[in-house]
Amino acid sequence: MPDTSANGNDVFSTSSSPRTNQPGPRWWTPVSEAVVTGYFDRLLGRKDTGAVAALAPEYHQHNPAIPNGTAGLAELFARLFRQFPNLTVERKRVIAEGDLVAIHSHYRTGPGDRGQSVVDIFRVRADGKIVEHRDVPETSANDNTMF
Repeated sequence: MPDTSANGNDVFSTSSSPRTNQPGPRWWTPVSEAVVTGYFDRLLGRKDTGAVAALAPEYHQHNPAIPNGTAGLAELFARLFRQFPNLTVERKRVIAEGDLVAIHSHYRTGPGDRGQSVVDIFRVRADGKIVEHRDVPETSANDNTMF
């Protein structure tokens, strides 16, 4: 873990309101899943940085390298898409419960790239806006595949 972050948030805290370590009500699960997969597919599948409109104004980022808010995130992805024009992100699994949605995906920068496994975790506010994001990049101490 880095000592500092670009956003002032730590990886483990819950910044959304209400502060909780529990997922929201189960009836919210299909709504949360639809909001997050729509955002994810638009941003990473279609490479449309306008997808950040699905984020709440007080969006909290828990990746220590990414600033809070939508403007910095849109610019970060615009740079990423320019740097890696052949980037593909394939959703492998979606796990949702209440207001929490996790997406396990395969990121590849081009056709010959083995790629990496990433888990993105989102929290969706009751108005259907994404309020928090965490990610878990690939690390492995064994030879097992990530997919």
